[in-house]
Amino acid sequence: MKDKNLTSLINALQEQASNTEVVPKLAKNSMNALEEFVDKVESLEDENQKLKNELSKLKGETVPPNLRKQTPKKNKDHSSTKQRKGKGKKSKKGGSKKNTVKVNRTEKLTIAPKDLPADAKRSGIKKTIIQDIKIITDNIEFNRQMYFSKSENKTYIAPLPEGYDGEYGPSLKTWVKTLYSAAQMTIDNIAFVFNTAGSIISSSTISRIITNNNDALHEEKIDIIKAGLKSTTYHHLDDTSGRESGTNCYVNILTNPYYTAYFTLMSKSRTTVIEMLSLDEVSYIFDDLSFALMSEMGLPCKDLQLIRYKTSNLRYFKKDVDALLSDIYLDPKKNLKHKKIILEAASISSYRKSEYSIKHLIVDDAPQFKLITENLGLCWVHEGRHYNKLTPFFDANKKVLEQFISTFWEFYRLLKAYKKAPYQTKEKELKIKFNEIFSQKTGYKALDKQIARTLGKKESLLLVLSYPWIPIHNNPAELEVRFQARNRDIHYHTMSKAGTKIKDTLATITMTAKKLAVNVFKYLLDKITKTFEMPTLAELITLKSGGDQILDTPS
Repeated sequence: MKDKNLTSLINALQEQASNTEVVPKLAKNSMNALEEFVDKVESLEDENQKLKNELSKLKGETVPPNLRKQTPKKNKDHSSTKQRKGKGKKSKKGGSKKNTVKVNRTEKLTIAPKDLPADAKRSGIKKTIIQDIKIITDNIEFNRQMYFSKSENKTYIAPLPEGYDGEYGPSLKTWVKTLYSAAQMTIDNIAFVFNTAGSIISSSTISRIITNNNDALHEEKIDIIKAGLKSTTYHHLDDTSGRESGTNCYVNILTNPYYTAYFTLMSKSRTTVIEMLSLDEVSYIFDDLSFALMSEMGLPCKDLQLIRYKTSNLRYFKKDVDALLSDIYLDPKKNLKHKKIILEAASISSYRKSEYSIKHLIVDDAPQFKLITENLGLCWVHEGRHYNKLTPFFDANKKVLEQFISTFWEFYRLLKAYKKAPYQTKEKELKIKFNEIFSQKTGYKALDKQIARTLGKKESLLLVLSYPWIPIHNNPAELEVRFQARNRDIHYHTMSKAGTKIKDTLATITMTAKKLAVNVFKYLLDKITKTFEMPTLAELITLKSGGDQILDTPS
């Protein structure tokens, strides 16, 4: 058997089987061995089927469709909503919307006398509001005055109002962008709606309206991010997959209570995340922090000493650092890992000194997010998902797992209570309790491995004890991920860099406007017509977050 873990486990079982005094221990170890065998067999079955399919392709034979494996009902839902909320939670009741409906016109309805009994008397009016909508064209013929200057040999024509260039007016352009982003409609369906309403417009024209002339909106996105980064000391970050012209990429979602920003990156690395967060050109600083990070990342001492000798405590830019690395490492094809460490550490040091640097970043356990910020808070909901994904085969192990999951979420609720009323004595008690829970041995091997992994994340999982105002889960980012996931389902992929860029920009404006209770269509129309009657989203972020600012000091 090639699996060393299973081989050593079987050998241990053989030794214990000959000793009748260790029967209870033998039974536990046997269950753990069988649990591992079941997982291993399922994994090998999946791998074997993939190999069979590949062989069939090479032979030119028909390959079965790539259908996702049906999840057993008992393991179908990895959600922890009910577990973490506990019992006794009441659902919110919705209110009536009638008082908020705008009445555009009033019509009087009467009853013919012949339809009434002889003794009927008028007793008042019954008001009934019916909501309806009209989708009609508003085509305009502009009669533009023209003047000709003989001396200049030039014709002067009265200019069109702002937003009316290119055959289509600002309202239509705004609806195109709104339906594409906020309503997440396909380009062909947008064309169908407009053609049905009477407009003559093609899918290719709609595509151009979406991707062209967006400089002002891209600047708006940057302003939103800068205001958002200053609005709180903590931010959520998560990523999901995306595609550009058939190439896989990664969409990062940065958010807090006041804004949400989307960034499509072509690689999933710490370097690209730093570039994304830097906003401006990435810079590098070689100081005590960067040297400490280089050491932590595994840069050899001799290389570290050389970097110390050849650099000063100044801000460098990419071309300067590239020249420095070329001087230290003469062969450009070697020492790639060491170069990566140096670049990451120096850029992190520079980023942390930026006015837009994030102090507390709330994430899942993805490696590319680590070390970038001063404090990293891990998501308890994501951590709990690891336990919900365990699939014990024996009832005894199932009971052990259920008991531990219950204990896990009890501790989560204690952290939520601490956030509401933090004090030092309680902080010490929670740290002790954490150690007790995540140092125990249950006898169920797969569970014990996961418990040990959670214990290793103690500092990040308990960051809330030092900073009680930060969240203990990354749900806000995960919820915003759904917008990109839905976008991916609808549009499959963008066809150009311009398309990817405006997709991210419109998603940022749309989701931020929703958070700030701003009408997305009216806001985009205000920008396209350049009337600027509405405050910018960046201004609203600053205004609304002003009363929520918290001193960034540990409790």
